[in-house]
Amino acid sequence: MLIRILTMPDIYWLAGLLEGEGCFTTQGASRMKLKLALVMNDLDIMQRAAVLLGGHVGPRQRQNPRHHQSYQIQLYGHLAAGWMMTLYLLLGERRRKRIRTLLTEWKEQPTFNKWKMRCKRGHEFDLSLRSKQADRQRLCTICRREQNRLGSIRRLDKVTATKVS
Repeated sequence: MLIRILTMPDIYWLAGLLEGEGCFTTQGASRMKLKLALVMNDLDIMQRAAVLLGGHVGPRQRQNPRHHQSYQIQLYGHLAAGWMMTLYLLLGERRRKRIRTLLTEWKEQPTFNKWKMRCKRGHEFDLSLRSKQADRQRLCTICRREQNRLGSIRRLDKVTATKVS
């Protein structure tokens, strides 16, 4: 993927393009996967927009064989949110209202575990010790050691209780 440093004219151009042809919405079962979509028939314009947005151009399936071939760019999640915030002041009132609503609802959603940097007790995660089980449980090293220590104590208590009985 080609990475390009954006200039202000590029950002203004994108704002104008997305004001006219863009779609700011959500997708998914929870409806809180932010989505920025752009659909057009002009491949050259779509390729320029993809380079600036950091996305990919894909062909869109024709609804009617007599229609021209159209192309789409779709951005999701944090990338879509970043563009919504970047372009916010350059868009019209209707688009700004839509983006404001989407971002407010999106921010209220719980953070997925993979984005969390601290455990529920406030300890930092040691990312060098990650494993599949660690990703599911999301325990820091300190909490994992404490959990193991308490588990050992419980097992010893059970063994001691059965020997006494």
